[in-house]
Amino acid sequence: MPVLGFLLCATIIHQFAGQYGPDRQVRSMYAVAVECNRHGPVSTNGFGYWYRCMAEIHVGFQGDFGNPAFRPVDFLSPEDIGKQVPIRDNDERRGRVSYERGADQPLKNWGWLALPFGLLWLVLTGFLARNALNKVKPTPESDSGEVLIWGKRKQWVNWKIRGFALLLAIVVASQSTEWAFQGYSFETNSAVASYAVILLIVGNSLRRGIFAPHVTVTPHGLKFGKGRSLAWHEIRHVGLSKRGVLAIHPHVGEVVTIGRFGDEQVESIDAALRDNGEISYAREGGGAIMAG
Repeated sequence: MPVLGFLLCATIIHQFAGQYGPDRQVRSMYAVAVECNRHGPVSTNGFGYWYRCMAEIHVGFQGDFGNPAFRPVDFLSPEDIGKQVPIRDNDERRGRVSYERGADQPLKNWGWLALPFGLLWLVLTGFLARNALNKVKPTPESDSGEVLIWGKRKQWVNWKIRGFALLLAIVVASQSTEWAFQGYSFETNSAVASYAVILLIVGNSLRRGIFAPHVTVTPHGLKFGKGRSLAWHEIRHVGLSKRGVLAIHPHVGEVVTIGRFGDEQVESIDAALRDNGEISYAREGGGAIMAG
């Protein structure tokens, strides 16, 4: 739903902003399309087909133009390749290096319709999500009495920041990939940096998901690792450190350490082991429980 809403809003903005009228001023800047790529039917500009062109941006006064800069732009098309298209600075007051056609865009302000549409879409999405969550029934506890504890410590960067960084990196990657390694240094650097961020965030999430520590407390013992288990009578002592590491001391064999677990997982392990009266258990800084 959020992705569909974004695409619909982008479609509204792009459709109105892409309509041009006459240019009534003499411009000191112009753009020349070098090459163009067609995008669609679904892209960051919403639904439909459109072009992104690599353009030479010439800036100067009274015909004194310096060396051109190369910028990917959305306001040119294959018909503009080799032609001088008058342009203007999109927002000089903020110091942004952004350009648009010099021609007027009489329907551009209609793009603000995307704002109320987006707000209504968010309300609708929230309403549907709440109803869906209300219909989800809590999973009943297992009749076997097994308690699975799984997960690492929370990351210092919360999921909202990671999600925003991932979304931003995806947008930058989609904008710069097509021009990367074709002689355009800015686009190449942007593509490399954005893919590095994507790989870092996604790879870290996969790593934490695949290699997260886990242990299952059952009425008969502990299960851990790849199919390993120890019955209560095989365990001499279980310890839980402040760092969230679970240490299992069997009567025979080496000590097994599992973790680090997250704070929530530590509390779940502590509660599950304290309810068991068949083993000697101690939590660092939290006292000890001896087998009954």
